[in-house]
Amino acid sequence: MSDNLTKGRIQKYLNKIAAEHLTAPDVSSIASLDEQEAVLKAFWNDNKPAVLPKQSVKEAKVSIKAVADDRVAALEKDLAEMKALMAQAIAANKGGGGITTDDLLKVLQKAASGQQDEYKLMRPEYIPVDDMMEKAETFFVANGNHRVWGKRIGDHWTPPPFNYPNLHFQLAWGWVTKEGGQNKQKRVSTYVTKSKTISDWIKSLPEFKRIIHLDLDEAMEASDNLTFAGVHAKHYGSLIGKSYNELTTMAAEYGIGVRPNYGSDHYASKLAEKFANDEIASQRANFERQMRASITLNAVTSPA
Repeated sequence: MSDNLTKGRIQKYLNKIAAEHLTAPDVSSIASLDEQEAVLKAFWNDNKPAVLPKQSVKEAKVSIKAVADDRVAALEKDLAEMKALMAQAIAANKGGGGITTDDLLKVLQKAASGQQDEYKLMRPEYIPVDDMMEKAETFFVANGNHRVWGKRIGDHWTPPPFNYPNLHFQLAWGWVTKEGGQNKQKRVSTYVTKSKTISDWIKSLPEFKRIIHLDLDEAMEASDNLTFAGVHAKHYGSLIGKSYNELTTMAAEYGIGVRPNYGSDHYASKLAEKFANDEIASQRANFERQMRASITLNAVTSPA
């Protein structure tokens, strides 16, 4: 009995670690279940997310805006420093001097490490000069640590520009707010870019203005409809792998208009929207039935 309880606690730690997209330590070689639990507990305590502050939507918006502004400033600073170092390196190469050994070493180290950083993402200084926008753009997602892996064009799956494996929207802020007498956790993530190519690619995604937003107010509003966004994303993920013919056939079956100029992502998104609405409506209907049944049962069993 005691072993079963310990195994249950171990599984709970593994579930919590997985839910935060963390890699749990391998405890399979530890014979003692108690020691396995202790290792996982220590790992969770060291890596668990911070307790979210209780904030109103207005307060959370101020916090998110501050983080987003800091990230834009950090990108601008990195680009400016690299531009200055490269200019000095060019001047030194032409005999103008003026670059220190340390600065030259930084330039050479950057060049030697190639166009991708340790996360296999293109370094911002390698974005073509004519692709640089004057001002950075910040995209918002009402979720934590969101990733966009690519999009489907016709029957072909295409990755993000510049051979990025994915676009990572990093968590900017999380907070707890009270709705309907209950505390609800909410999160918003951001992606900052100065590349027009990447900006245009994000805006071409079917998730744009549904899950991904340029406007913080729209993202905050989306956070109020996170249930729909999550269910939509689930169905969209299962549909986008289908062929164009399969999607158009399904669209016709469900009364969605079929046009030859629409791509697979359009039909996948429209079908996902219908399936999400149907699923949420079904959940709501089931909940209402259970509530009515509970009220009826209480009325029958309550003493007169």
